[in-house]
Amino acid sequence: KLSAAHCDSEAFSNCSRRVIQLKQKIVNNTRTKYNDFTETRELLGQLLHTVQDFYSHSNWIEMGKTDINTLMGYNETIGTVTAPDQATCTSSGCKKIEKTCIRKFPFNNNIIY
Repeated sequence: KLSAAHCDSEAFSNCSRRVIQLKQKIVNNTRTKYNDFTETRELLGQLLHTVQDFYSHSNWIEMGKTDINTLMGYNETIGTVTAPDQATCTSSGCKKIEKTCIRKFPFNNNIIY
């Protein structure tokens, strides 16, 4: 769950799925008859944090992407996020992540982790 919340360890599909699920919870909360939106604001904060982590924990910008990824939060498949010969993650990053990298490609200066 931690890697999906922070888009770490190649969890980009899980990351997008998390955004989809949080978005649905937010919509459901706003449709209830209760006016206490504390939980809704917390969910929105979690959603925005996950989206921000996609851009800061990937090489989206380094790949020359200047627009937002319009598939993030709408589809589990978010498109190409790295070239086939690029390293997609490193296991030596955040100490709180308990997962190891799934794939290792030769390092090519731009890394998704």
